[in-house]
Amino acid sequence: MKLTLRAALRSAAVGSLFISGSTYVAGGQADSPKAPAERTADDQKMNQSDTELTRKIRKAIVADKSFSINARNVKIITRDGMVTLRGRVNSAEEKAAVERIANEHAGNAKVKNELEMKSPS
Repeated sequence: MKLTLRAALRSAAVGSLFISGSTYVAGGQADSPKAPAERTADDQKMNQSDTELTRKIRKAIVADKSFSINARNVKIITRDGMVTLRGRVNSAEEKAAVERIANEHAGNAKVKNELEMKSPS
């Protein structure tokens, strides 16, 4: 059986929709099968509003020069307007300040703070 290039590409595209347990969603998005507590930044939806919200929060965090490198590098995961903060910060003050910035952009009820304080060495 001889396959044309077009048929081979079509077959490959259809087959890729079922890789790694993901479900195809309109717009080319794959909805993560992971539970919300297991999601990572790679699981963030790439819709414009979530991407823009993440960008605004990241920009505000990076602009604050009082933050440690750890605080500037926290993970910001936005899905359907809900923001999850993950990673390590150096103090309780940084943890609260990062959360405050996220709340300013997303709204108080839309931020889940899972930041951890760095253990003293």
